[in-house]
Amino acid sequence: MIDIKLKHLLLGVAACSISMQAEIVLPGIYTDNMVLQRNSTVTVPGTAAPGAQVTMRADWLAAPVSGKADRNGKFSLELETPDYGGPTRLY
Repeated sequence: MIDIKLKHLLLGVAACSISMQAEIVLPGIYTDNMVLQRNSTVTVPGTAAPGAQVTMRADWLAAPVSGKADRNGKFSLELETPDYGGPTRLY
């Protein structure tokens, strides 16, 4: 049987991990059916909880791009765009 203190500790850890999901907000220019310049670097700014880890994936990238929001909650990720093609997905 689990000790009551251990049970409370486990519940607290579970509650913290659930509440740490940060809402990520991108500027309104990032919408469905947008067009990105090919063969370039696109900077994607946004806001999240201060210190939150932010990860973005794109169909054309081999690996996700990650960064961390600063103490004000601002972040900026840089994505290399492909030569041509599409449609693709950014998520």
